[in-house]
Amino acid sequence: GNFNSSNWPLWQIYTFKNNDNSNYVHYTTLQSYKLEVLWAKVTPEVPRLSTSSQLIVSVKPLRDLGPYGQVLLTAPSGYTLFCRLRPFFERGNLPGGASCSGANNFAIVQLSGSDSLSRGTSYQFTLRVTAPAASTTGFWSMTLQTQERVLIQETSQVDGHTLTETAISRFAVAATSSLTNTETYLRIQFKLDSVYGRASANRFVLTAPEGYTFSCAATQARNGYVLPSSAILEGSLDEFTDLTTVLEYAADSALDSYVNDGTTEDGRAIVDCSVEGVLSLVVDYTDLTTLGRYAFRVQVVNPDSDPSWNVWTLTTYTDSKLVEHGAASGYTLEDSTSTVTDESSSELPTIATVSRAQRIHLGYLAVLLAAGTSLLLCLHR
Repeated sequence: GNFNSSNWPLWQIYTFKNNDNSNYVHYTTLQSYKLEVLWAKVTPEVPRLSTSSQLIVSVKPLRDLGPYGQVLLTAPSGYTLFCRLRPFFERGNLPGGASCSGANNFAIVQLSGSDSLSRGTSYQFTLRVTAPAASTTGFWSMTLQTQERVLIQETSQVDGHTLTETAISRFAVAATSSLTNTETYLRIQFKLDSVYGRASANRFVLTAPEGYTFSCAATQARNGYVLPSSAILEGSLDEFTDLTTVLEYAADSALDSYVNDGTTEDGRAIVDCSVEGVLSLVVDYTDLTTLGRYAFRVQVVNPDSDPSWNVWTLTTYTDSKLVEHGAASGYTLEDSTSTVTDESSSELPTIATVSRAQRIHLGYLAVLLAAGTSLLLCLHR
């Protein structure tokens, strides 16, 4: 019979007798059932050829995966996955006993005897990936199975990603508050591979996970434009230049081309928040003296729950052509109805609310401070 056909979405059942296949005895139809695909997504933080970075992986099981269950991830040929050592495997919201081992183009996440994955719940974690030297095509696959390799669910149609010669690195998103339904400041840091000249129309686009809203969206809807100095604040991060210093200027008020203090001479919005969850910035130029490292702060409203795909992306364009791209894991939200904290502060985020790249940076600083303290004690003695 026809199965999930758009023309005849029914199962058809016939019975015959005496080897007479021309005349049926009984006939009936049954409604077909809905096919559901295991939802999974992957993306590297740095999608550059021959580059090693963290691979962000997310999966939402449609069936429970019990104790000692396994999540098997297989990459297209040419990729190398590694996650046995702790720095290269971050559990995210996986159960605390989960471990990982990988070799060549596959990796296995193993649950402990007291852990399980619940159906309908999104799980996100990261592991180390090395991209091939040449761009490759093909789907990733993900399999959920028991310790005895009994299949629970699988998909072989996880979309891959485009690898380029240049990409954004050291991209991180840190929040002053991780409470749900709360307005908070984010500090964005990133490193560019390319240099952007004044002669070109340069645009940097920050895209938030589903559910996040940039606070400047309300201002733009009300006034028709956004004042850059009120929406984009200094990043104030050592070794990173404030992006505010290289944003395009508005047209001079004495010129006929002047529209408002948030629009360039050629009519582009310097800060554009008109698309939900998207922040677009017009950049005048970048230069080599900064080593491509920039930072800024912007205000957002956290959603009421963690998104299934909790990933921020930053994409740059020159004359409408894509130049570089990068991704960063988002921060985990806490229920604002059960947490009491001071939300009046806009100080820089603590280690609990920063992404992986910034935690490594802070951890390195902690090691340096500890070493310096020990040296001073020795000299004092």
